[in-house]
Amino acid sequence: MGLEVDCFCTYRFVEFVEGEYTDFETPAFELPVEDPERSVKFALFLRDSSPAFARILVENADEQTDLSGYGPTFEKLFGHLLTILRLFVNPSLNWDQLTVASNPKAGTLGGLAISTKSIFEERAEQLQAINWTNIGAIYAGTSPAGIEVSYFQLGTNEKMPVQYRYLSLFQLFERRFKKNNKWVKQDRDDFLAEFEWVPFTNGQKSNLFAYLSELRDKCAHPRVGSKDTDGFHLLNPSTEKELSAIIPGMIAMVSRIIENQCGIGFSAVAPPGATPLAKIVG
Repeated sequence: MGLEVDCFCTYRFVEFVEGEYTDFETPAFELPVEDPERSVKFALFLRDSSPAFARILVENADEQTDLSGYGPTFEKLFGHLLTILRLFVNPSLNWDQLTVASNPKAGTLGGLAISTKSIFEERAEQLQAINWTNIGAIYAGTSPAGIEVSYFQLGTNEKMPVQYRYLSLFQLFERRFKKNNKWVKQDRDDFLAEFEWVPFTNGQKSNLFAYLSELRDKCAHPRVGSKDTDGFHLLNPSTEKELSAIIPGMIAMVSRIIENQCGIGFSAVAPPGATPLAKIVG
């Protein structure tokens, strides 16, 4: 039976393999999502008895429907499913970088009908373009900062919730400018003075360190200030927007810390498109 109304669908893939993908078959489960305005459903589909992809379906939505406010809700739904799959299916599962959205019409069977052959061919070309000598140089050059680079990788991983990313980057910042659990204020403030361009979502200048610390507290503690401020596991939309705005600046700052520590310039050795470091300094 086809869809009864026009819909919007967005998909995330796990255990991504080459082949054909459709959502015409019956999902492993489909659950209603509480929403005051629309009918929303969340489903998981299998491939050879293994998790293959998840779908969020919003009914009565077409190409002109504004669903921009649903972004945080979608991320939480996908994120919670990944947590459950890691707990009970396979702890190493992760979302593939591929995301797909569609607007299937009433009467159609579903919104997903893709062949992954071209996607795999494109990825093969990208791998062939990597300069592995440069990767070796990055590996060797950053070995003295292995822990810092680990935090950095988490902070630049766009698949991670934004609060985890921010806390990872702030942890790296703390490791550089704290001694015996106390801030080395002069070194810290001299360093931050180089980054006055970091965006402030409140639209006005303020103390950069105080602002970074405030965001850190909002991420790390279940309740900070008013009871409407959520913490580590769940953020209110305004805090999530602030973090998304500041993270590019945080990435630039902590990459400078690693470069200074290791005496290696990422821009000189990073192959274009092969590492988030190239995006920061390219």
